[in-house]
Amino acid sequence: MTFERWYLGDGTYPPLHNGQKVNLSFYVSTNDLKIDNTQLCYFKQLYNSDYSFCGQIIRNYQDEDSQLVIIDTSTVKFYIELPIQEFKAVVGQFVSGTGQLLVDYYMWVENLENYQNPPNLFYNFIVDKIREVIVPEKYIIRADRSISYPSSLSAKDYSENDIVEVESMDNNSENISFYLLDLKEIAEDVPRTFY
Repeated sequence: MTFERWYLGDGTYPPLHNGQKVNLSFYVSTNDLKIDNTQLCYFKQLYNSDYSFCGQIIRNYQDEDSQLVIIDTSTVKFYIELPIQEFKAVVGQFVSGTGQLLVDYYMWVENLENYQNPPNLFYNFIVDKIREVIVPEKYIIRADRSISYPSSLSAKDYSENDIVEVESMDNNSENISFYLLDLKEIAEDVPRTFY
């Protein structure tokens, strides 16, 4: 799964290291969500942080313009964020799609008390491997004294040559990068990793 580097500078999460026990929740960034009448639940890794999934909508928290949709794939629960005009999610519907699995940036963990009857989206893991992905130069825009770049990329947008295995996250690295985490689920209680 993807861990965006700004989480460190923002103070949302501590720098993680191999062997660390973590308690995390997740979201999926997707552009192809659709109703799925097969009702076959799955959560399959395609490559690195890219997954395909099918699951049931178990909650829909919405305001005027957007919705936070909780999907249960029977193996993992996660949220997605969608504009209401883009897709009208209905609790009980089965949906499928593909997308990038990311560590919750704060939408779930920080706002938990605002959600009515929230399901448990937290999982306990040990960090098995950390890979730093250097954002390819073609995605970096430099102009005068400013710079802009994506906080993460889909696996199709970088190559193995852009990946370096590291023992821990370095908040002082000068690389424009993000991290890929390999996690192993553990049957232990772990305090929330979010600050």
